[in-house]
Amino acid sequence: LNVQASNGNLVFETRIKVDVITSVIINVGLTDTSALEIPFELGAADAITSTATDAVCFVFDTGAATDNWHAIGVKNNTDTAATNSGSAPVAATWQKFRIEVDSNGTATFLLNDKYVAKLANAVTVGTDLTPVVVVVADNTTSKLLHVDYVHVSVDR
Repeated sequence: LNVQASNGNLVFETRIKVDVITSVIINVGLTDTSALEIPFELGAADAITSTATDAVCFVFDTGAATDNWHAIGVKNNTDTAATNSGSAPVAATWQKFRIEVDSNGTATFLLNDKYVAKLANAVTVGTDLTPVVVVVADNTTSKLLHVDYVHVSVDR
């Protein structure tokens, strides 16, 4: 837990691929805890279940109504509405994720260098955050996550 949006120009970026995209939950972004947990899940009607108190993530959940990447934030335990990217992952295919958070807590989400969403008040600016890249099998079949790189930066 070592970055805050309040410093300005907070950037998270990663490039990942997952070998199997069935029965899976994937989160990539920034979260307020270093405990072993998944920050967000999506359910029926794309309803958000957040474990994190403050976080911004791209989320893919095959338990959701829409099997696409979603841009999601939670600020002080209040979820922002999930924004559907219109893009689904493809098994064993690299994808690049970037989240930029300004000093007001507004998060801009880019997927493969294309704009997805801007969420105002997405995260509490004074909360310490840490990067998260996690895949959880939603059944007994293991999933293999490949991470090419993780980049995190913030003004000092």
